[in-house]
Amino acid sequence: MNQTPAELFSKIAPSYDSGRILARYDAVLANMPAQKRQLLINEMLKFLFLRSAYNKGFVPLTGEADEVWHEFILYTKEYEKFCQALPGGFFIHHTPMHLDEFCQGKDKKEVMVDLLEWLPNYYRHFGEFTAETAECWLIVDFLKQELGFSLSDINSLCKNTAGQQV
Repeated sequence: MNQTPAELFSKIAPSYDSGRILARYDAVLANMPAQKRQLLINEMLKFLFLRSAYNKGFVPLTGEADEVWHEFILYTKEYEKFCQALPGGFFIHHTPMHLDEFCQGKDKKEVMVDLLEWLPNYYRHFGEFTAETAECWLIVDFLKQELGFSLSDINSLCKNTAGQQV
């Protein structure tokens, strides 16, 4: 794992002091192995950065990473300060939505574009998916399990489209 959560907080929201929320995560997630805790926090932070920077698309985290986000939201003042420090500067609301709901009224092509459009942005800002980081993203799992993509295929897709306007 390249960065600690504190380093990633500093990278994506430089004006935000992450000390209080990281102490909270250490307390609340104390029974979770440190490496797993760090992974989930980092991927949740990447999700929030992408959501703030691009304000579009459906970026589905896995349940574990989503729960880390829920914990952050409970500390509303800290969460609000963090959202304001992100590139978009707006509060990122949590709207529980299953993929079925997201797909309502859209054709399959539109849904796939919405699900895939953030992948090159992830690559552009954070680099390739690893086996560990990929486990936090439902669309990556879908590409692997349902479409037979390898992690290398997914990273190549990301790399080849990262220079395009998304």
